[in-house]
Amino acid sequence: MSQKKGRESVNDAEQLREITALIQSSHSGPLPAPWTLEQYKKVSSEAVDFIFESARKEQEIRHWCSQEPLRQSGRAQVFALILTLVVVIVGGLLIFFDKSAEGLATILVPMGTILGLFVYRELRQKQAGTDASS
Repeated sequence: MSQKKGRESVNDAEQLREITALIQSSHSGPLPAPWTLEQYKKVSSEAVDFIFESARKEQEIRHWCSQEPLRQSGRAQVFALILTLVVVIVGGLLIFFDKSAEGLATILVPMGTILGLFVYRELRQKQAGTDASS
């Protein structure tokens, strides 16, 4: 009887055992995985086109945003060149009209400021480079 009771408890345990399976997958990239796109297509045929169009627009925006600092830097350099030329011309005219002190001040003060900003920026970039490498 004890053997019978032991077998019954084993059968009961087998019946009570539950099998659980967990399937996990990962995908990285701007678009969903192909099998996910298939599921979206089952829901709506336009869903996949919408996803691709959204990804394309997002990529265009990212490219534009990454190039904008370069465009701003270029505009700033052109503006600085024009401003420097105007200062030198005005200072030269003042010197030409016998106002040498005012002319030199007009040239040297802005040039010193521009030079100081340039040196400060270079030092800051070097410091940022050494901070990033350490």
